[in-house]
Amino acid sequence: MKWLLAIISLVAIIPLAAWLRSKPQNMRLGVVALGLLPSVVATVPELDIALVDWGWWPGFTKGILFSALDILVLSMLIAYPRTKGRIPFLWPMIIYFAAVLLSAANSNLTQPVLFYVWQLLRVFVLYIIILRVCQNRDNIDLVLIGMSIGLVFQAIISVKQVFLNGMFPAVGGYGHQNQLGLVVNLMALAIFSSYLSSKSKILAAGLIAGCVTISLTASRATLGLGFIGFSFIYLLYLTYDFNPRKLLIGIAGIVIAAALTPFVWGTLEQRFAGLEALGDYDERAAMIKTSQLMSNDHPFGIGANNFTVVANVDGYYDRGGVASRYQSRKNMVHNIYYLSLAEIGYFGLIALLILLWQPLKVAIFNGWKYRRDKNYGILLGLGVCIFITYVHSYYEWVFLLDKVQFIYVSLVGIIACLAQQAGQAELSEKASEVKARRRHLDD
Repeated sequence: MKWLLAIISLVAIIPLAAWLRSKPQNMRLGVVALGLLPSVVATVPELDIALVDWGWWPGFTKGILFSALDILVLSMLIAYPRTKGRIPFLWPMIIYFAAVLLSAANSNLTQPVLFYVWQLLRVFVLYIIILRVCQNRDNIDLVLIGMSIGLVFQAIISVKQVFLNGMFPAVGGYGHQNQLGLVVNLMALAIFSSYLSSKSKILAAGLIAGCVTISLTASRATLGLGFIGFSFIYLLYLTYDFNPRKLLIGIAGIVIAAALTPFVWGTLEQRFAGLEALGDYDERAAMIKTSQLMSNDHPFGIGANNFTVVANVDGYYDRGGVASRYQSRKNMVHNIYYLSLAEIGYFGLIALLILLWQPLKVAIFNGWKYRRDKNYGILLGLGVCIFITYVHSYYEWVFLLDKVQFIYVSLVGIIACLAQQAGQAELSEKASEVKARRRHLDD
């Protein structure tokens, strides 16, 4: 049955591409869907087709998947005109991809490594189409509108879980509150960066929905880093573009924070009421120790997507002091940097750090350079957004999930396009100035 669905999905790519190309409005809807579908696919498993299904595998990638988002992306690759020029951040991506692929040579099981290789290919294809569509500045806003609708979708699910189903904390469509928290922070901070120089009601709705969802996760990292991210972006924007509207946004933010504080405090107390019974046991520290022991024995890694099995089978969890209960032993280290070190080795960790650094550098440098330009000032906020995600990833491994990486590379693509457009606008402006001076001299 799954192969029949896969064949039908592949056949649908051509007519969908024709529909997207037939009207500009259809293409705009497709661009909105690029921002929306990661949230929807995470919530509706029927939109994922597992060509190879290892649902039992205790890793971050459990098979070879093909989703509704992939169908849309392939259709848009056909329908949307190609753009000339180099692919930004291509070499860091190739080096990281090579590190992951090479880790298969050190793995007892190569299939899980190949599952992650397949995921990275899917993520890269999405990145390519984001680069194409976001050459048009209006399409950047449409992608963010799609993310805003996704946040509203997750907020509705989270509110339903907590207040109607009695589930606490909320997990939204992501299966765990920590996954939900990192994803929502990533999208909400990006949307906030855009909203400060926009009057879109959809962005405002997405922003409010994101704040509500964050408060329902009862995740300390999500709440703390979200507050830092929102505050820092807001203060940065105030330093170079203070106006009454931004002052009102700040006042509204304080009111919303004050209204949510009692609820958030109560949720934190409720979630962590039983932690005293664990005594001095620190599972995160034990997991990190496990990762360090593993990397000492395997400096080239044990294979991507293999941590949990190797930690259990080879006794690293015992040596690291991880509790012998099932909930602990089925998990992996809550830190993408230590997890990458253990799985793809020192070379892989360096490749990951380079990959993460490049878009951050471009966003911060160009964002500050063009901070007074409303078209490109969002770059600075996006830089803060992905930096917060990097810090958050020191406490979580969920950055390695496909649904998170889809959103991340969409934002990286937006950063790349805005930086290119800002540079081209600057060159064009300088060329105009030179022509004007020549005309003046001729006169």
